[in-house]
Amino acid sequence: MMLPDSPQNIVVVRVPSPSVHYIPSSMSGDNIIIPTQNQQPVHSFGQPVSESWCLTSVKVIKFSFNWTINNFSFCREEMGEALKSSTFSANLNDKLKWCLRLNPKGLDEESKDYLSLYLLLIAAPNSKCETRAKFKFSILNAK
Repeated sequence: MMLPDSPQNIVVVRVPSPSVHYIPSSMSGDNIIIPTQNQQPVHSFGQPVSESWCLTSVKVIKFSFNWTINNFSFCREEMGEALKSSTFSANLNDKLKWCLRLNPKGLDEESKDYLSLYLLLIAAPNSKCETRAKFKFSILNAK
């Protein structure tokens, strides 16, 4: 909500503050967080008030991987057959393992006239957690 008479651009977001209860999980040793709603504190207009706050940061790792395929024009893979890169990760301590898969003649009948390139997640330390990746492929021709 934007405040009309404010000298600066201030955005006020009002969210009921939850109380959090920690219950030990017997299966994994991790804690389960169960939020419960409390009554929202009274606010005067334009004056955000909070009984507590938190800051959540999402870890973003940037890296690049180059895969060179020598003599690509001599590839004889048929539709559905693939070439795979070696397994790679962002750094030596990263437990997320990736590879590239290339189908030179497509994956199926619908894509048989196209080259198909995929980023595959091979291993993740906690398969229950969602892993998101933003990626960009660049295909370079040898000169």
